[in-house]
Amino acid sequence: MSVRRGYYFLPKFIKGQPTDSLGGKIKLPKRLKQIVDSWLIRMIIGKPSDYGLPDPDYRLYESHPVINSLFLHHIGHGDITPRPAIENTSDKVVTFCDGSSRGYDLILEATGYKLHYPFIDKVHLNWQGFAPQLHLNVFNPTHNNIFVMGMVEAAGLGWQGRDDQAHLVALYLRQKQDKKASATVFEQAIEQQFSERVVGGMDYLELERMAYYVDKASYLKAIHQGIRLLQKDLSDTDVQIHFDPQSLLLLNGILALMMFGVSLTLKPDDFKQILRSPIAPSIGLLAQFMVLPAATALVTWGFDIDPELALGMILVASCPGGSFSNIMTHIGRGNVAVSVSMTAVSSLAAIVMTPFNFVLY
Repeated sequence: MSVRRGYYFLPKFIKGQPTDSLGGKIKLPKRLKQIVDSWLIRMIIGKPSDYGLPDPDYRLYESHPVINSLFLHHIGHGDITPRPAIENTSDKVVTFCDGSSRGYDLILEATGYKLHYPFIDKVHLNWQGFAPQLHLNVFNPTHNNIFVMGMVEAAGLGWQGRDDQAHLVALYLRQKQDKKASATVFEQAIEQQFSERVVGGMDYLELERMAYYVDKASYLKAIHQGIRLLQKDLSDTDVQIHFDPQSLLLLNGILALMMFGVSLTLKPDDFKQILRSPIAPSIGLLAQFMVLPAATALVTWGFDIDPELALGMILVASCPGGSFSNIMTHIGRGNVAVSVSMTAVSSLAAIVMTPFNFVLY
């Protein structure tokens, strides 16, 4: 294996989880994160030079790391012999940059890939140097109807980052079609910031491979800021939910019939038992109106969920239980009397507790 320059090697999995999915779990300043992660990798794997590979002459994350557990494994077991960069070839003899040479029957080139869009002229993509210069790697400053999707690389960005790109583009097209002010403001940002790659303070190497590389956390933050900007004047009429009164009537009839069947299994003694020992429904009500909204709020904060979605999650978590929960309790052979009692009490308590939790969180 001929390697032209030094790379940082990361294990494929850490504690059973893909390594690139763990990035950003602990927020640290960029420089401190480079120091800490470099030290951890050295403790776990060692230096590349320990395996006969060149050590990187740059800091961690300034170039794309190699996430592979097998490469170093096979080098350590003698299955792969590392070599320096190739100087030249003659017939079947390969001469390396350190002066050594050896005969080989086959040379397999595995040197990455280049951006290439043969179906469109580079001038229409605002191509500068190694790659197009686009706002957020997507939006064209010279053609507001041409978008480049997926032209972005970052450690751990994954498909979710591309999905967020699509969401932003779709929202921009909708607002532009409706001639909303937010679309005009967003277009101004495209014109002013298209040349600013979202690197988050990282000093990436000036390589063709890194020409469209971004910092994951900073990039997702910028994408979500764009989404929130375009959603500011997204009117209520843009998203309509239509309820068919006949369908609702049918649904209510079905639920009423099912609840009637459930009620036939209950006896007055079941409720008297709850009055004598109200611990179970009390715990259930506490969990429903205190624990569930609090846990939902923590989830929305921890995962940085968009305010609109977080608002809906808090509202649902603050609402009382319904008849369907009683039906599911019956199907699951639980204590139906406790479930029905909780539904009745929580429906009354919701007059106060639902608005209280909604305002609190």
